[in-house]
Amino acid sequence: MSDIKKILETYRTRWIKEGWYNYDPIQFPLQYDNRQDREVVGILAALLAWGRRDIIANKMRYLLALLGRHPAQSIMNDTYDRRELELFKHRIYKGRHILILLDTIAELLTEHGTIAKGFEKLEDGDIAGAMQDFYNLVIARTPKSDERIITHLVPDPSRGSACKRMTMFLRWMVRREYPDMGLWTEFSPAHLLISLDVHAWRAAKHLGLTSYANPSLKAAIEVTRNVSELMGSEDPAKYDVALWLLGKDLSEKKSVVRL
Repeated sequence: MSDIKKILETYRTRWIKEGWYNYDPIQFPLQYDNRQDREVVGILAALLAWGRRDIIANKMRYLLALLGRHPAQSIMNDTYDRRELELFKHRIYKGRHILILLDTIAELLTEHGTIAKGFEKLEDGDIAGAMQDFYNLVIARTPKSDERIITHLVPDPSRGSACKRMTMFLRWMVRREYPDMGLWTEFSPAHLLISLDVHAWRAAKHLGLTSYANPSLKAAIEVTRNVSELMGSEDPAKYDVALWLLGKDLSEKKSVVRL
């Protein structure tokens, strides 16, 4: 167990020292000072984080150029070019899918001043319920013909998905340690889940932190619980970057500790 603890601490320290966050999607919300702008840009950057880093970055720059200097105000006041945004495409996502998401976000910001209101159940530790509530808000304004794509863009926890991009976004918003932004202080980091993408899941299997054969919501819950107990931490999500970097090394067959 001491070896696993040392590996997690070592890889987490390496992720920070090597500045991996400068290449992660979190680089985009960190460019803004305004809280609402960080929320808007954060959720877009997280949910569009699918594919090659350079392509994701180019798509985000395109969106941010359309939304202007203050993205939150642009979507609340509907002052951005919706017709131009309709031409957007990233893998299976089209502009109309992004517009559905933006309209949902605009409603939350206008009525409550924060996207956090869409995740209220996180305050009671129910992260799956919180993500489900946000999904329900988005799917409620989605035409039947677009439900399949929207459910890929905004995860539906009831389907068992690991919800890796949404849990990453929530980590950014809730954790108080840079580069995470700690904007939603009403929620506790103890209620977050480790973002279990393929790299992190591979590392978790390597370290014996999960019994599941594939990344899933159940696997993310298991890994988070095991990391919390192993590290004696009320902030287990901070180690998802360690698992990601270790998993990356494993996939690239780099030298890692074999247990």
